This record gives sequence, structure tokens and C-alpha cells, in this order.
Amino acid sequence: MAVSILPTRHVMVGDTSEWGKMLSRLVNRYMAHTEGGDIVATLWVPDFLKALVAWIKDPSTYLYGRWDAPTSALEGGVDLSTPGGTPVYALADGPIIGAGLFWHSANLYTPNSGNPGYGVVTQRITVPGQGLNDLYYQHININPAIQTCYANNCGSQYLHKGDLIGWTRADVGELEVGFNANWGGVWGINHPAPWATDPRPLLVSLMSSGPPLQLGGQPTFDISPFAATSPGTATASNPPGIPQGLTDWIGNPVRIFKLLGGVLLIAIGLILLIAPDTLDIAKGVAVAA
Repeated sequence: MAVSILPTRHVMVGDTSEWGKMLSRLVNRYMAHTEGGDIVATLWVPDFLKALVAWIKDPSTYLYGRWDAPTSALEGGVDLSTPGGTPVYALADGPIIGAGLFWHSANLYTPNSGNPGYGVVTQRITVPGQGLNDLYYQHININPAIQTCYANNCGSQYLHKGDLIGWTRADVGELEVGFNANWGGVWGINHPAPWATDPRPLLVSLMSSGPPLQLGGQPTFDISPFAATSPGTATASNPPGIPQGLTDWIGNPVRIFKLLGGVLLIAIGLILLIAPDTLDIAKGVAVAA
């Protein structure tokens, strides 16, 4: 889905905020490819992020988020108005580090101990230009294929970009998304980056990375179990010096088998191609002898 971004002047001039810098980078990125000075960015815009697009097009659009109450224990990201039943898809590849239900109480995971917060899924991903971050999707009905797990002890559960995480709830009317929330449990632990006061620039960066290869895929168990580690140390999905995408590819046995099968077919083809010429040469040598 192509979205025309026409930022107002007060956003671009003298804006040194994190969002202002991000928007400036988007402008510079696309200015050379546009005519007449229009700024056009092609973003992947799933339905659950439409409220964010409205804000991108008009920064005066009100959104409530952690920047409004940075010291509040009840707000960790940005609230995006979304109709009930809207599918929520993974915005990037990465292992699940937490998933399950919670209640607003002193006993977060005790059923009916307070007002329900419903489902949360947290995923460790690479945000373009920002590195590793832990992204959570909150107040949802979780895809039954995702197993409940806490504090980075999620085995090898893995989401590829576009995989189905769950659905928004009509009785909540919004989806909350944020990065590196220090609540533990279903939000994960040992985050690789600080708790984001304003997650909008990171979300825009993910949207600008293009659409997924497919929508609606299921979580897989195709990598080594994710190990909870301290920030800055290597993890099973991110060995030092090796790109995240390459480790994801190597860790998928199906892809490895396909590669080996392809190499074998090429080898057979070369043998069949070369064999007739080899026989002709051999016959010629025999006749000459």
C-alpha cells in the first residue's frame, strides 16, 4: 500500500526529536525518486497500523502513548485504535521471548485477579537502523499455535514477518505496541535496548522495510532454542559478526535440505551434460590407438 507522506513544515524545521530525525531520514531517502518535490514513501501498512498512518500523514492526529506518561507503570508503548477481529501480523522476523494472558493486578498471571489485559506476544527483532529490540503486541486474542511462555524461556518458537500473531478484541478497541517494556514475564527480560518512550519512529522504520513474502503464516520451531542473555551478548539467533537474516536462514533445516537438493540436481545435470562429450573423446582416442 502506497502512502503519500506530506509532513507539515513545523515537523521538518528545527525538529530534533527522535521522530523528527526519523522523518527527515525518510524524506531524504525518497526525495531523489520523486517529482516536483512531493515526498512519497511506500510503506507496508497492515490494517492494525492504520491509526499510525493517519498520524504520519497529519502529525496533529492525537495518539496516546508512553511519552504522555513516561513514569506510568500502566503505559508501555502506543495505543492504536483498531476494530475488533483485525488480524495482527509480525512486523519482522525474530524469536518469541514471551507470550500469554495477563490481568491488571498484583498477581499478573492469576486468572480473574483483576481487569483482564488479555494476550501479549513479545518478539526479539532487528529494527532497521536501530538494531535489536523487543517488540510486544498487547490486548489481543493470541493465535492458538503460539505456546504460552515467560521471560525468554520460549523454546524455539519463531515468527517470520507476516506470520499471524492474533486478533484485536472488540471489547478493547485498540492494540498496544511498544519496545523493551521492563515488566518481565510475557514481555521478556534482558532487553537489548532501553524502554522506548516513543515507539512510533521504530514502527515507521519497520513499515518502510517493505511487505512480507506472505501473510497469515504460522509460528515455526525451526531454530535453536532462544537463550535469555544479557544485553550485548550473543544469542542463538544473533551470533556475533553474522547478519540476523543469515543465521535465520542457516537455522532452518528445510531450507538447508532444499539447498542440498538443488546442488545435487545441478551436479547431476552437469554430469549428464559432460558425459556425452567425454565418451566421444574416449572413442576418438581408442580409434586413434
